[in-house]
Amino acid sequence: MGRPPSSSCLESSVPGIRSLQGRTVFGVAGRHLGAVEAVLFHPRDPIAIGLVVRPRPLLYVIPRRERLVSFAALDRLVDDGVVLSSKRLPGETGAERALGFRWDDTVVWCGMPVRSEAGEAVGALHDARFSLPSGAIERIRLSTGIIGDAAIGKLEVPAELIVGFDDEHVVVRAGYNRLAATGGAAKGAAVAVSAVREQGKALSRAVGDVGRTAGVAVRRSMREGLGRKTVDSLRRMMDDGE
Repeated sequence: MGRPPSSSCLESSVPGIRSLQGRTVFGVAGRHLGAVEAVLFHPRDPIAIGLVVRPRPLLYVIPRRERLVSFAALDRLVDDGVVLSSKRLPGETGAERALGFRWDDTVVWCGMPVRSEAGEAVGALHDARFSLPSGAIERIRLSTGIIGDAAIGKLEVPAELIVGFDDEHVVVRAGYNRLAATGGAAKGAAVAVSAVREQGKALSRAVGDVGRTAGVAVRRSMREGLGRKTVDSLRRMMDDGE
């Protein structure tokens, strides 16, 4: 058993979705409880609210249902891990009571299609960084597909330009398209902007159906196994554009 490795203060942490996915979850006494399956977001607002944790199999072979863990239940982050403030994973009712809404209403943002307030397809959400324990979004990173990412890189959108979720898309405000992208082969050189925009629209359409399945009513779909498959599909889509 033993204590988990060295820790970082939760209040000073600004993790990303992708940095948390797959991390080991420990109880406060150091017991290995499971692994982070996904990061959950508020049904409407640009706020991360907790984690889906896949418990360790019973007797190492029998799968157990995923659990919702709110950020209020976290104690600290450690190297490749997350430590809870309790010895065990919380029960479903307690986690929902702490949040003030049902798990069914939460959203998985990673891989979701992104559009502007005017309805223009932008691409797909590759990652998001947020403050702990508040969950307030600091910035998101958008992908416009392999061609767009190679040409201009992934687009970093700050908190002030992020609206929230509209039941089908993550929505960004006007002005996102004037931001500088990070990385990319062109980086400062002239690029075929219209072609890149079309790539973003195509990617947004491609992730739309699978994204809605994983993002909305995630508890129900994960119980049936469908949510886990779609989350994995979204990760592969995003990884293709690394």
